[in-house]
Amino acid sequence: MTFDVVAQLTASGLVTGFFYSVMAIGFALIIATTGRFHFAFGIVYALAGYLVFTGTERLGLPFYLTVVLTAAIAAGLGMAIEMYLYRPLEKRAGRGALLAIFITALGITLLGQNVVKLIWGPSDLVLQSLPITPYSWGPVSFVGFDIGQVITGIVIITATVIVLRTTNLGRRILAVKSNPNLAAAGGLAPERVFLIVFAIGSAMSVFAGMWQYAKFSISAQMGFAPTLTAFVIAFIAGLQLKPMRLVAWSFTIALAERYVTIWLDVAWSKLVVLVGLLIYLVFLSARTAGLGQRIERYFARGQVSA
Repeated sequence: MTFDVVAQLTASGLVTGFFYSVMAIGFALIIATTGRFHFAFGIVYALAGYLVFTGTERLGLPFYLTVVLTAAIAAGLGMAIEMYLYRPLEKRAGRGALLAIFITALGITLLGQNVVKLIWGPSDLVLQSLPITPYSWGPVSFVGFDIGQVITGIVIITATVIVLRTTNLGRRILAVKSNPNLAAAGGLAPERVFLIVFAIGSAMSVFAGMWQYAKFSISAQMGFAPTLTAFVIAFIAGLQLKPMRLVAWSFTIALAERYVTIWLDVAWSKLVVLVGLLIYLVFLSARTAGLGQRIERYFARGQVSA
């Protein structure tokens, strides 16, 4: 272990931390506001990768334009899942809505993976039209996509903080998150806010993943690991819409995943996420005793009739 190795791992962890941050904020925005475990978040992320590939490689559209169009499509898809699948299911399932929605989300994921394989084929895809520009800063090596990941993360994190703290939309989201029934009595429409957060969260997944699509290959299963990580981060953060807390945990997990490779094989690094969650649950038992009740309360609040 040398300084150069630690510096490279730290730089890589920071870049990944920005990716995790945006994914976690998008996922937490949905689950904290609506109470729905939207595991289909992952297939929306993966499908967006295929759409970006189609736009840039087959249609010849500019990369940034393709990403914006794909984010709009992802937002619409997220809203459609909420409006036409989760919401009617919630009305029919009643108290069993939480489990029913989770199973439905898994079904959407499996169906989506097979659909993209049927349309684009089983092989992974690569964005070949985007040049990989290498850079170095002292002992640290990185590529242009990493710079884009950092800039995108800073912009989205900053925008989220500003929107939640200073805008009418942010106040509406926080009001519905806190108490949908009281918000409805005050003239707000929780079902509309649900659609808004599904749209924003789904679009965020595209902006988080745009540099991952460019840097790595695109596959039908690529959304599973980021979604699981985003859920873990949101869970450890207490299912709160506190962007900076989500960011702090995102960087903690990302850096831990990198540093563990000093002693263990890279294949074991993802286990750090689960170990971190286990440590949180074991050593912060006083806090976690109330966390289960908060989780149940969040999910119960999501069961609001449209």
